[in-house]
Amino acid sequence: MQDELGALDGITLGFTDAALLGSHVIFSAAAEASEDAGTDGRVGGSVLGVIDARGRVRYTELCDTDGRPFREKVEGVVLAREGWARALIVIDPDDATRPAELCEVELQGAWH
Repeated sequence: MQDELGALDGITLGFTDAALLGSHVIFSAAAEASEDAGTDGRVGGSVLGVIDARGRVRYTELCDTDGRPFREKVEGVVLAREGWARALIVIDPDDATRPAELCEVELQGAWH
């Protein structure tokens, strides 16, 4: 399935996390140019997506508050308690001097 996700900034997307939500799965994927999961590389961005009960996959590239592509690596995702309006994501900065960040994402459109 990884090859089916496509690429961002010329880098193949790979799954980083998923959460089961009834008959749907919300997932995060990141585009990181590295040889293996233990090696850091250039990050082309991240996406959030949904796999529905029929196995159909759709996703959207994450953007910052100004609408520009978000060029960080998302490694965790969970929906906020009130449902499909907000998600919480964990960003891995790949820098030992910086902690991971917990961020809130506003979900717009038909997520479910």
